[in-house]
Amino acid sequence: MKLAIVTAYPPSESKLAEYGSQLVKHFRMQPEVSEIILLTEKHKKQIIISEQGCPVTVQQCWSFNGYSNIIKVTQKVLQFKPDAVFFNLESLTFGNKKIPATLGFMIPFFSRVTGIATISLLHSLPNSISDYKGFTLNEPKGKKYGRSLTKMVLASDLVAVTKERMVDLLKEKFDAANVAKVPFGTFDSMPEPDYRLSGDKKQVLTFGEFGSDRKLANLLEAVQRIRARRENLDIEVIIASTESVQNPGYIDSVQRKFKHMPDVHFVNVKNREELAAIIEPSALVVLPEMKDTENLKDIQFAASHGKALVLPYFENLNRAIEEWGYRSEVYTHDCPESLSEAIENVLVFNSYRIHLGMANYKAYVAHPIENSIRLYIEYFKAIKQSNQKNLEKTGY
Repeated sequence: MKLAIVTAYPPSESKLAEYGSQLVKHFRMQPEVSEIILLTEKHKKQIIISEQGCPVTVQQCWSFNGYSNIIKVTQKVLQFKPDAVFFNLESLTFGNKKIPATLGFMIPFFSRVTGIATISLLHSLPNSISDYKGFTLNEPKGKKYGRSLTKMVLASDLVAVTKERMVDLLKEKFDAANVAKVPFGTFDSMPEPDYRLSGDKKQVLTFGEFGSDRKLANLLEAVQRIRARRENLDIEVIIASTESVQNPGYIDSVQRKFKHMPDVHFVNVKNREELAAIIEPSALVVLPEMKDTENLKDIQFAASHGKALVLPYFENLNRAIEEWGYRSEVYTHDCPESLSEAIENVLVFNSYRIHLGMANYKAYVAHPIENSIRLYIEYFKAIKQSNQKNLEKTGY
């Protein structure tokens, strides 16, 4: 099978770039796949592909907010004539402006009408026009626009989603019959960690990109409240960060504002290897301001190291992570007092901290991405058989 994969890919800073690299990596190892055509966005930096697995042909043919993406990608599909096309999508894959986003979400339809087996993995639904820049619509029209984008993706032979709630929603709201839940999957196997802590100092770790959606003030204020209540609790805060390009200077401003706080360390991390060394001695991981599951890789990373998680309560987020088997101590969003109580509960009750860490590690190893890739291969086979039967019936 010659497989085309349409996805963001490193060095892209898209949320789905890392997942795109894992899709390519694991599809390459399948005996049914003879070649991969990687249709990804344009970069100035070189895209590096490992030698392991089947051949990969890289085509940098689309760009974020590009108006001609639908033409460029469709041309490449027609040029290389793959047996199947896989789309790795979220609401802002092709742009945060209305027209590029709309045209981008039409690409799976054009792939399918050419007779090529087409699967779209949809990580999040485009809820409304408010997700996109440059247009202002009232709420009913905005939601109608989001529904229109979703209908375009549903023109695929199969739409895969990672949450049961999304399956139910697409079936109820869109009467969709071509929807299936496929687990997000975990990337790499990890040996079970040692859940014990060395020494009396309790490290509270947070990591990620800060400055746009994610903020740090509530976390640092929460730690100050814990220290005021429990003077004998030795807490160290590690902020392993990359700064948001949308808000440069944010980390420096936080450092200046909280320079009076002892044992607060800011570490610039460039990759997961550097972060792995930092996470080992931590007692827990706080992921502030995390509202959706598009950053599931952060939860998975913490879980792979057997760490207890502290997360804000958002119904969709917490329902999803419980569905995947992860466990966390939750707090009220944008409330330093609630966050301080959540962190304190985990730090003070050691058996509870270990329980959360063990549950998270168990959930991490339960669904390797290899199993999800095998499901996609079987779905592609079924779609091709169905297409062949339809061809025999109609004669064209």
